[in-house]
Amino acid sequence: MNARLSWLDARWTFAEVHPSVVAGHRQAGWCGPVAALLAARGLDREVWTTPASLDDLHDPYAMSGMAEAVERLRRAAAGGEHIRILTDYDVDGTTSSLILQAVLRRVAPGVVLDYHIPDRFTEGYGFSVEAAAKAAADGVSLLVTADIGVRDHAAVAAARAAGLDVLICDHHLPDGADVPHDAIVLCPPQPGCAYP
Repeated sequence: MNARLSWLDARWTFAEVHPSVVAGHRQAGWCGPVAALLAARGLDREVWTTPASLDDLHDPYAMSGMAEAVERLRRAAAGGEHIRILTDYDVDGTTSSLILQAVLRRVAPGVVLDYHIPDRFTEGYGFSVEAAAKAAADGVSLLVTADIGVRDHAAVAAARAAGLDVLICDHHLPDGADVPHDAIVLCPPQPGCAYP
């Protein structure tokens, strides 16, 4: 019996790289597989090992909605509110969930904090009306999405109708589409956003 290679029966092949390039990445502190990947992609190890200056970052307040988002999170922290983080099930969604949980636990230890990552097979993609109803039933007062939400107008409306505030952190806005107007939205492609 042949083992299935992938859903598409694809076979991975790795680019040949000179061992000295991999060794250079290893000396910079990267483990073997990561060193080989960086070498295969032709990435300079200096880019990955030299810390950037905070001066290299864009002003976060240039992003439309940032002042409102910070104010709402501060109010939730001060009031010990129940916050739920809702993210996509892919790598940037799950990573966003972990980062948001870690930061909020550190800067707002008084909040009640939980998370929900939708099951791709039973719940599908995005922020659903069902997830909004469940958050309301669980006593959530602020729902923070990451990597989803900007296209989920019905779910945002359902959450708002149930008394929840919604903070959306997303980047999936299709050309010509608009963000939900009844949420705080952090999404650089939205109209009127000056964030580079």
